[in-house]
Order: sequence, then C-alpha cells, then structure tokens
Amino acid sequence: MAQKVFGSRPRFNGYQVLLDDGTVTGTPSGITGFTATSQNISTGQTPTVGPVNVSTANSVAFYVTTAGATAPVFAFEQSVDGTTWAPLLVECADNGIVASTQTIFNTGAPVQYRASVVGVASVRFRVTSASSAVTSVVIQPSNTTTILQTAESTVSAVYFQRGVTASPASTETIIPINRTLGTDNSQTSLSNGTPSSGRTFKITAIQLGLQGNTTTATTAGCTFRIRYQPASAGTSSPLLVETRLGVPATIGAYSVANVALPDAGFDIQSGYYFCVTYTAVYTSNPPSVDVAIFGYEYQGLML
Repeated sequence: MAQKVFGSRPRFNGYQVLLDDGTVTGTPSGITGFTATSQNISTGQTPTVGPVNVSTANSVAFYVTTAGATAPVFAFEQSVDGTTWAPLLVECADNGIVASTQTIFNTGAPVQYRASVVGVASVRFRVTSASSAVTSVVIQPSNTTTILQTAESTVSAVYFQRGVTASPASTETIIPINRTLGTDNSQTSLSNGTPSSGRTFKITAIQLGLQGNTTTATTAGCTFRIRYQPASAGTSSPLLVETRLGVPATIGAYSVANVALPDAGFDIQSGYYFCVTYTAVYTSNPPSVDVAIFGYEYQGLML
C-alpha cells in the first residue's frame, strides 16, 4: 500500500511542522480536534501501541523517548480498514532517515517521526526489539500544513523509452525503460522503475506516444498502464494510470497524450516499484510506442 501524498511542493532548507492552529512545534501539545495517544513501555517489553484513528487527519507524528543503553527497534504500520496492516514510511526529524522500521539510542528527550496519512484509517506503533529502559511513546494526529524538505535533497529523474514495437497484439506487455538520474544515464532496459534507497520519486509529468506502422498504413490502438507495488511490479499489479491512444490507417501516423496528474503529482515511495505496459490492438503491421515519465527524487516526506 503506497502512501499517496497530495499537497504543495515547496523546496526550502531545513524543515518545520506547521500545525492547524498556526504554531510550529517539535513536541506534541494542544492540537485542535485531535487527541494524543500515549503509553510507557516497560523494560524488555515488545507491545503494540494503538491502533490510533487518523481518518480525519492528514499527518501523524510519533514521539519516542528512551534512556536505555540497549536501543529498541520499532515498526510503524498503517491500515485502511483496521484489519489489514502494512508498513508506514516515516521520517525521523533528527536525521532525515525515511523507513517503516527505525531505532533510537539514549536520548532522554523525544525524537519525532512523522508521516502523511492521507487516505489512511488507522496507524499503530509496534516494538520489535525491546529496550533496556522504559520507552515512552506519544502518537499525535494533526492537520499538518507542510513539512519542508531541503533543496539539496532533490535530484531530477526521467524514465523513458521510444520506438518499442508493440507486439504481440492484444497482450499486456511491459515496456523496458531507461532512467536518467541527474546526469547519470547508466540504467537501461529496466522492467521496473524504483526510487533510490531512502528516497521518494515524485512524478510530475507523463507523456505517452503511439506511432502507426512506418511501412504499411494500418489502423492501431493502444492502452497504456502504469502499475506499482512493493517488491516487483507486473501486469497484474495495482493500477496507477491508464490512458488509450489510437492512430488512423496512415503510414507513420502519430498520437501523443500528456497525462493529467493531481497538482502534486504522484509519489512512489522507496521500496515500491512501477512498470509501464502497453496493450496494442491492430490486425497486422504493429505500431510502436513511446513513454517518458518526468519528476525528481527527494529525501524526506512532504505532507
């Protein structure tokens, strides 16, 4: 389950959490309309804190404090129905690490982990490896306006391919794509695209093209799909985008689609994979397909 993030796309140095009451905070206190859930976890214990209802919130912050020499390891989880649970990617405010499993050392003060929960019903905090001291946990939903990311943390990314013969007909087929990340264009013929470790790929534009056969005039149509999921994406993976194009019976006729996206684009989190597929329809003389997906990778979460 991917965390889809819809919001502004600022780029500034540093970060801050701006709450719905207009205050900037690094600790949980007085957030209008939301109640904090807190629990002290005894030495050597591995309980679950929650679930916490976040259905009316757009973000959540976890505040974790421990003073033990042995650091606890803990997991953050999300659910859309309160029954099935999946990892929740959170960002540690202290070091910018983005992961669904984190650890904390002898701090004696709260460390904040924050995440977007747009479209999420419940979250929970689960200790997987116990601490040698009492650990305090506070879970605070809110209507966070934005978390700012560092300008240095972004790098442009383009996934593309052109002139792929759309054969066989009527069969959904993955398009092998190339990736340019900044000035690095060494990754080619990828069946899946995926962000760099610990980063998120924000898709800002998608362009798809269909060209009729260049030697014989043939009517052709094509359905393009972008699919994504953890581990590896294939032709049965959940659908992110679907667009259809067609060309008349004219040699080399070309049709292009610039896919409309939400204002903030789509976010593909670290650990998720996406693929681009085509399903072409023609009687003979196959067309060819082009794809270009534009965006950038960033480290951190934008809420």
